[in-house]
Amino acid sequence: MQPAGPDVPGRGVRASDVERERCAHTLRDAYAEGRLSLEELEERLTRARDARTRLELRALTRDVPRDHARRAGQALDRLDRAALTVHATVFTGIGGGLSGLWALTGQGDYWPAWVIAPAALLLGSHAGSSWAVRRAVRRRGQSGGSRS
Repeated sequence: MQPAGPDVPGRGVRASDVERERCAHTLRDAYAEGRLSLEELEERLTRARDARTRLELRALTRDVPRDHARRAGQALDRLDRAALTVHATVFTGIGGGLSGLWALTGQGDYWPAWVIAPAALLLGSHAGSSWAVRRAVRRRGQSGGSRS
């Protein structure tokens, strides 16, 4: 017979409060979709609150399908937002640096425009495509496109 202490190997990793809340959110979504009855939801939420390990939490949601496409879309959206932020920062830095160099040299025509104008078009294109990605992710999330 195995001892009942928390240090026993194979019993699982301790669950955090964030993981318990994520499990509860998954269960509430399953109830909203009609996959769980109110009684079953309440029982599982109580068990999720009292769960000590990740294994216990996984057991509560094992029979509930997950929307992997939505989660992948959200990850893509976060990555795209970060890339757009970097793109805008680099554009601003290079444009500002070239404009500063032009101002220091005082050499006639505004030659940094040959770099800034095409870079602005590229940044605008990136921003437009980012908007389209966010819109598609939002639309997919609202349509409830849950596939197992």
